[in-house]
Amino acid sequence: MFEGDYIDELVTDIYRGKYSPKKLPKSLYDTYVKDFNKSYDSVPTLTSKIFDESIYKNIRLFSGAKTFQYSYATNDLLYVNGKVVPFDVFRENAKQVFKQYNETYFKTEYEFVNAQAELIQTWNEETEINDYLEYVAVLDSKTSDICKHLDGIIRKKSDPFWATHSPLNHYRCRCTLIGADGETPSTKSAVDKAIRDSNVPKNMQYNAALMGKVFSPDHPYFTVPKLYKGDLKKNFGL
Repeated sequence: MFEGDYIDELVTDIYRGKYSPKKLPKSLYDTYVKDFNKSYDSVPTLTSKIFDESIYKNIRLFSGAKTFQYSYATNDLLYVNGKVVPFDVFRENAKQVFKQYNETYFKTEYEFVNAQAELIQTWNEETEINDYLEYVAVLDSKTSDICKHLDGIIRKKSDPFWATHSPLNHYRCRCTLIGADGETPSTKSAVDKAIRDSNVPKNMQYNAALMGKVFSPDHPYFTVPKLYKGDLKKNFGL
């Protein structure tokens, strides 16, 4: 995704003060936007231009927030006990943070965008011809407790359940939806128990196909220290 020269230059620029949480590296932001858009666009979601623009706006905001969080974490490495650390020390530590945000986290986020696009496609296809939907989990040794408890729930497509507990309910979630017309709907008590037992994180309680967002507004990236709140509009928009 990034060449070594780019990483070295970015780390050096942060050390020298060219970039900071108040002045974000636009090149990094642009790469996030381009690649996340590519991940979303690789799936024929059957959506409208207006819906897709909502998705693209969400990706831009998320990319700005991610750029901020990376910059904030890296900037935090500049000082130890109030003194600027030697560049060699900073560079090694900063490269580890870069790897964390732009390899480990990024891979998961990129796959998440693609999986959300597939679920949006599935939602549109299934709700076009079905009044009822079923939550289907892949049941094996890797299945999360979240998915185990939600597996098999059947509700009408207009049921509020789908606004908060439609897949995806965690990163690397493999669940999907299928049409369930003619099947017996789950009782309210069964749904309430599934919701309670699955304990889906708040930042995963949304339906991308209904909300027009692949990343939740409650994602931790959007939480910033008070010191920088006044810069959010400027920085997240870049």
